Amino acid sequence: MLLGLIATALPLLAVSRPGYTGWVITTAGISAVALAVRYRHAGGGLFLSAVGGTLGVVGTILCLWSLAAFYLPGHVPTMPNLQTANAASAPAIPVALPPSPVNPAPAARVVAPFDGADVDPTNQLHANLVHVAIEFGAVLQYDKAHGMLPSVLSVEPDGTVVSPGATYAKIAPYMSVEYGVTPGSYTFTVRDTVSGMAVGVDPDANKVVDR
Repeated sequence: MLLGLIATALPLLAVSRPGYTGWVITTAGISAVALAVRYRHAGGGLFLSAVGGTLGVVGTILCLWSLAAFYLPGHVPTMPNLQTANAASAPAIPVALPPSPVNPAPAARVVAPFDGADVDPTNQLHANLVHVAIEFGAVLQYDKAHGMLPSVLSVEPDGTVVSPGATYAKIAPYMSVEYGVTPGSYTFTVRDTVSGMAVGVDPDANKVVDR
């Protein structure tokens, strides 16, 4: 039962799901099923063996889903995450004042709304950058509070932002991220590589600001 609980809970609670961790947790689910069958054959109670085996099967399915989402991010949807849901229920990072005139979007520049971003026909580029900054800011603020800030962030060819052992959200092809670790905190900026417009996170004030 304990192995089944571990295999079921960890895929739902992990903030990031590195591939090797998924394989380890998957063996816990398989072991839970094997032990449940062995316990039953040895004369053990039906209830305990049934619960342990069921948890092992559910945990194995969740782990395999997590692994598939990790290795095939473009084809397999991301599985539900309890900590992400809890973070979403917390107060959102407030957005700073309207865009600064220092970084106006070029008049001829038209970009599509980024997935999940607010639709802003007057300055969609800025809205896209704000959305990405809010998304990463929520995760980094959580990591900061728990002493788990990544040492470095890098961008894969498909736009997926990763750190050693963890995978984060994707950014648009015209975006770049600037990240650094400071004593007890971090710096984060997402920048439009064409115009130079940038939006960042102020970790101390817990809000999104124009750079």
